[in-house]
Amino acid sequence: MKVCIKCKKEKDKNDFHKNSRSKDGLQIKCKDCFKEYSLKNREQIRLYNKNWRSKNRDRVNLYRRNRSKENPLYKIKTSLCSLTYLATVRPYKKSSKTFRVIGVTHKELMRHLESVNYTDVDLKGDRSKWAVDHIIPLSSADTKEELLSLCKYTNLQPLSIEDNLKKSNN
Repeated sequence: MKVCIKCKKEKDKNDFHKNSRSKDGLQIKCKDCFKEYSLKNREQIRLYNKNWRSKNRDRVNLYRRNRSKENPLYKIKTSLCSLTYLATVRPYKKSSKTFRVIGVTHKELMRHLESVNYTDVDLKGDRSKWAVDHIIPLSSADTKEELLSLCKYTNLQPLSIEDNLKKSNN
């Protein structure tokens, strides 16, 4: 058991994120308080992370390169996430890799996302306000085949950035 410094509640150790720098190996705030803070300060955190990544570009690239070598699924997953995002931003041909992975044309994908849009997200508006969410998360896949099947258009839905952060896989 551990006490969260924010909400002052005693919680199970599973309710805290890991932190290798602390003595007990856990964060000082519980997952709920951490998520609340992250949502409240989303823009500030995004700018800080963007600035840090730009200042440490070599370090970030080295980490990603090493992780891709050690974990082939990581490499495939990052490629598929990028491909899925780009599929909503620009049209693609039926002969493209994007079409083979997602299973439909750009127009059909956008039509599908509009048909399953149960939120007030404007899909034709600002693309930075919404995200393509995988209904069954990519992190649940154990093989390349599972990853590819989770990228099919039937596993995709539009969510606001905030709703997508709240959903998380935890």
